[in-house]
Amino acid sequence: MEALEKRLPIHDMDIRKWALEANQNVGLDHTAFKAFDTWIKTFKRHHRIVSRKITKFITKKNLLEQDVIIKKPKEFVEAIKKKWILMEMTTYSYITLTKADLI
Repeated sequence: MEALEKRLPIHDMDIRKWALEANQNVGLDHTAFKAFDTWIKTFKRHHRIVSRKITKFITKKNLLEQDVIIKKPKEFVEAIKKKWILMEMTTYSYITLTKADLI
């Protein structure tokens, strides 16, 4: 179950291997249980496990930098707001800004 803790992809072959290992640990007849494809399908359906194609890899660096990823757009929006306010003030010097204007 190290793969689950490390958030690694788990394939049908992994489930088959773990099922066969569990069968040996319990001490059942290893010739009777084979973990065929139908057994894996049933197991996955019963435990609501779905197979999906990986389209994007998320590295540990991405996970660690998630705060920065969230913070950068907010900083950008604030910078644009400040520039817009300065532009408004210089273009229309007679406009007075209220608290409602800044929101």
